[in-house]
Amino acid sequence: MKITYNGSYNFYKRTVTPELIDNGYDWTTSYLESYINNKASDPTNINNVFRFSRAWYSELERRNSDPSYEKWRVNPADNRYEYFGNTNWYNIFYKDYTTGHQHNLSITGGTDKASYYVSGRFFHQDGIYNAGDERYNQYNVLAKGTVQAKAVAPRREHHLVHEPLLASADADHGRTVVHAVTDAHDEPPGLPDDARKEPRRNLDRRGRLHGLGRLRRGEHVA
Repeated sequence: MKITYNGSYNFYKRTVTPELIDNGYDWTTSYLESYINNKASDPTNINNVFRFSRAWYSELERRNSDPSYEKWRVNPADNRYEYFGNTNWYNIFYKDYTTGHQHNLSITGGTDKASYYVSGRFFHQDGIYNAGDERYNQYNVLAKGTVQAKAVAPRREHHLVHEPLLASADADHGRTVVHAVTDAHDEPPGLPDDARKEPRRNLDRRGRLHGLGRLRRGEHVA
């Protein structure tokens, strides 16, 4: 029996990362420029939460240029909460990299008559999001075997079939030739036991059998 194992631990990183504007002032300036080019006026809201005003935009520029200022305030004019910070939502939702590992195990063995092979694989990889459980697991199992079977040769039966019989004239010897249909593998009965002691004179040069009637009676054919 032979046991084989191999495994790996991997780090995965995105091949393509989008370029995002993660500074609030830079994004607001680009949005304001495109909106004015299209509408020829200032927007009433900068998003679905905060209203837009030139006073708010000036305060955003002041707090962005000086890190010592807090990134939020309560506007004394209307008692509204205002936020001036920056949030990179892409980094919040997505991981910088993920990890994964896999393990492979195989077992082989057997004899000259039979053999077997069994293998298994486990693969695990983490998800790309920081929120939620996105772990992926995969399991694979393979098993196979072979058995050698010995073939048994069929029993050979030897017999002489006497029918049908056909008679014809032999032009070379001037006597009657009787053809016997046979499927025997051994010599038919009535022939000499040892061909070296006495030639087979009852077979002609074409291998045809002569004097079949006397062979049936156990007489030797000259």
